[in-house]
Amino acid sequence: MKIDLMTAFFHQLKNIALKNKNVFFITADHGAWALADFKKSVGSQYLNIGISEQAMASIAAGMALEGKKVFIFSITPFVTQRCLEQIKLDICLSNLPVTIVGNGSSLTYATHGPSHQAIEDIAMMRSLPNIKILHPYDNISSAHSVNLAYKSKSPVYIKLDKGFYENIFQKPGDKLFRSNKKKQSEILRDSFGRNHNYLRISLTEKCNLRCTYCMPESGVILSPKNHINACKDF
Repeated sequence: MKIDLMTAFFHQLKNIALKNKNVFFITADHGAWALADFKKSVGSQYLNIGISEQAMASIAAGMALEGKKVFIFSITPFVTQRCLEQIKLDICLSNLPVTIVGNGSSLTYATHGPSHQAIEDIAMMRSLPNIKILHPYDNISSAHSVNLAYKSKSPVYIKLDKGFYENIFQKPGDKLFRSNKKKQSEILRDSFGRNHNYLRISLTEKCNLRCTYCMPESGVILSPKNHINACKDF
């Protein structure tokens, strides 16, 4: 049966929680189908704390001090921005092994408005001490991110998307897995017919790096200066 990225994550977390009673999961009133299965299987290790992200982060820190392996969960902006001070002071500065799971990568919840859009989370988490950042891209890496977070002795932030994605690797560390349904090389193929394994975004078309991935040998016709911001504007 084909499962989505979140289901792969929670199935692996459930498997670990069934073996280790010190694993504890707290959600700030955010759910998922696979999370309901987790609650049913290990309900004594699950808590819905309500819309209380700041309290959730501080409680997780306290539980970690008592030897618990805590995962906290909500929509990405809520679990990173609303409780950023508590994550910084209670979790990161104390270097506690709490895992912060943000659901809804970038514009996943775009139609819900800017309060639900996760644009700044990576930048904010990178500014904090001791924390590791994981961004799963398929079911294989989603399940593996649980293993890495579980074994980590430091804070971890997992940027967890939702939806169905083709597996790129058969297992972590493998070479690219080429599916029979769709060649991996077709995923990033530009209008010049070139295949890419790297993607970088520039704020202005007058980027001076001229990478082979985005600039043909003949160059491109630039837009008039009055239509776009130039490098000197930044």
